Amino acid sequence: MNSVIHVTNDNFEAEVLRSPIPVLADFWSPGCAPCARIAPILEEFAQEYAGRMRIAKINADEETALASRFMITAVPTIIIFRNGAIFRKRLGALPKPQLKDLFEDII
Repeated sequence: MNSVIHVTNDNFEAEVLRSPIPVLADFWSPGCAPCARIAPILEEFAQEYAGRMRIAKINADEETALASRFMITAVPTIIIFRNGAIFRKRLGALPKPQLKDLFEDII
């Protein structure tokens, strides 16, 4: 059973950039209500798309180097990585169908 992975600057390259499957990276922060709203949806995706896509959570408050690197100015920000590169980037807590639309065409 797949679950959401927690990514830091130390494991970002291995878990995200070198992933053989697409990665949905959720840049979030504690106390962010919209971040909390999408968290259960991302957990569902981790189960539903196990083996076809990874779900990664990155605490933007703690991982400031990654937040800066990817120009995260607000949370939640979702970035879809494919083959080590940014495929799509969206800001805000999107509803489940719109979140799914971000990656369904590549898995």
